[in-house]
Amino acid sequence: MEEATGTQLGEVWGNMKLPSKLQIVEEIVAIEKKFLSLSFAHYGNLYIASDAFPGCVEVRVVGEVPELLKQEVATRFVIGPVADREFWHKERATMSVDRGPWEQLSEYLHAIRKREIDWLSRHAVSKPRGGLLAQSEAQRTPAAHIALYEKFLKVSDTLLPTGALAKPTLWHWDIHAPNIFVHEDLVTSLIDWQDVWIGPLFLQARQPRLARYTGEMLLRLPGTYESLTDQDERAKLRSQVQSSVVAYIYDDETKTANPMLDKVMQLPQWRTRRDAVDFSSNTWDGDIIPFRQCLIWIVRHWKEIEADMPCPIKFTDEEIQEHYRDGGRWNDIADFWDSLEGLVNRDGWTSNETYEQAREIFAQLREQGLLSLGGEERDEFEKGTRWAEQRTERD
Repeated sequence: MEEATGTQLGEVWGNMKLPSKLQIVEEIVAIEKKFLSLSFAHYGNLYIASDAFPGCVEVRVVGEVPELLKQEVATRFVIGPVADREFWHKERATMSVDRGPWEQLSEYLHAIRKREIDWLSRHAVSKPRGGLLAQSEAQRTPAAHIALYEKFLKVSDTLLPTGALAKPTLWHWDIHAPNIFVHEDLVTSLIDWQDVWIGPLFLQARQPRLARYTGEMLLRLPGTYESLTDQDERAKLRSQVQSSVVAYIYDDETKTANPMLDKVMQLPQWRTRRDAVDFSSNTWDGDIIPFRQCLIWIVRHWKEIEADMPCPIKFTDEEIQEHYRDGGRWNDIADFWDSLEGLVNRDGWTSNETYEQAREIFAQLREQGLLSLGGEERDEFEKGTRWAEQRTERD
């Protein structure tokens, strides 16, 4: 294994001048362009051909790629079953589970649903009530999980885009400052490849964290900047401008250099569709709340996803109210979100890099909660969750 060369971007990003940051952004866009230059005929993990084992298939590169490159890839690599932990966790390792490779995206989603329903039916035992970290009735009952997976089955095919948006793509989905090494404003290394696989583009795509910004866009310092005497306010404005410009340039460069990636990110309810698949991976050992929240959100925004047919699933008002009762007060809700890729700890802490992503999720929960609650309970909920609507300027 080669040692990464250069300096970890996370150590220097905060002190970089804006031109240097924009150079790094252009480097990242170029890296993403390389990922997009190849697509494959199967979804699965990439293995060295000499390490091939039963279940692996020949790599077939598709698209306008030189024949010599196709032959080289086919000689050096194979595509095999996924190494994703959720396909091997606990008894799943010895179960007859479809781990791919898959030619159709729908096969992948159906494999997740079948894997979890089979495991829940055979191995999940209802968890006891009470305890220091008491779980919701839905979380502790296998039937509640199975019911959600059955709902997921009814909408999963409709959630999937077709054509190039779903093409099997090799992608590094965790491009953020700690995983990037640089030297003189050039990217020299990208680390943390262990979870990389050939997956559907619309599920793989992630906006790099250093280019995410959801605050008010400010592309230049205001005319009043020079007259400000408060140094903290001046620093805040400079930071806001830098974050705005970095996000703007990334989006602009992506539209020009990687229009297919931009098209994915403009897909109606793209994040909700993607998150529904991500959160379906293991609700029993993870949490049922995020998965159910995505399905509720899908029902609510169904016309944006599919305008020509009615939504095949529904949640009653009582079920929605129960969903938010399960979450409890917002001091407790972090317990339910602790499994979300480390976004939020039990004490409510989240890192600077993941703050806006975490806040966006909680803002969605707040909006749905306000719609479902009433009276004094709604008033308390509204006051206690205002922080989720606040936007903080961060690098």
